[in-house]
Amino acid sequence: MTDDQFKNLKNLLEDSYTFPCEYKYKFIVKFPKCDELKAKMKGFEIVEKPSKNGNFVSLTVTGTFETSDAIIEVYHRVAGIEGVISL
Repeated sequence: MTDDQFKNLKNLLEDSYTFPCEYKYKFIVKFPKCDELKAKMKGFEIVEKPSKNGNFVSLTVTGTFETSDAIIEVYHRVAGIEGVISL
């Protein structure tokens, strides 16, 4: 995501949520990167769903956040994982 996209996301989050709030992320990664993503999500509830062929894993990550900046920080945290798709 670009800086402008993060600014737009911050505005959308602040307009749509009352903090603190529960927020769900949805990530898709190639199977070998699944553990790397989960390591960055310690402390959150994680539900894994492997693809039919087992090449990819969908992760739904749920947590409670005090601010929109805390939500965005998680997106920054996972951005460094090669091939991660954020939905």
